[in-house]
Amino acid sequence: MSNKILKELKQNKYTVIVFCIFLGLFIIGWLVFGLVMPKNTDEKYGTRLDPIKAEYNNDMKKAKQDSDKAENTIVESVKKKDYVTSASAETKGKKIDIVVEVKSNTSAKTARELGDVVLKNTDDKIKKLYDMQLFIKNEKEDAKEFPMIGYKNAKDKNFAF
Repeated sequence: MSNKILKELKQNKYTVIVFCIFLGLFIIGWLVFGLVMPKNTDEKYGTRLDPIKAEYNNDMKKAKQDSDKAENTIVESVKKKDYVTSASAETKGKKIDIVVEVKSNTSAKTARELGDVVLKNTDDKIKKLYDMQLFIKNEKEDAKEFPMIGYKNAKDKNFAF
């Protein structure tokens, strides 16, 4: 039986060589992929939350409480503007999303001022730790300059629209 196998391998030596090369390259690729790609972790944010964890000494409940408080303060301050019809805020990881709907006769320049309102009513600690996105939409869906988005990185001082 082993003679048959050896005879078959000798007759197909190029196929065997190509197969061995392919198998070797596959194993090398698998090992390199395992080294380069990050390991699966339970945390979907990876190391992005490390500055927040460090600031709160790994007390993420306290961080969540502070971000919830900041969300409420932001929403309340934005709703005080007479041209705002609705506002909401939500923290996702290291980012606070603020969605505001303004009245149909609101100009884009006036709407951009909401960025200053948000920053004035946000604690410095929150501004330093979280990125912020300000989504402004108009109640009139076909308004020319809307929707608009303002973004503030944790390292920046103001929103960029």
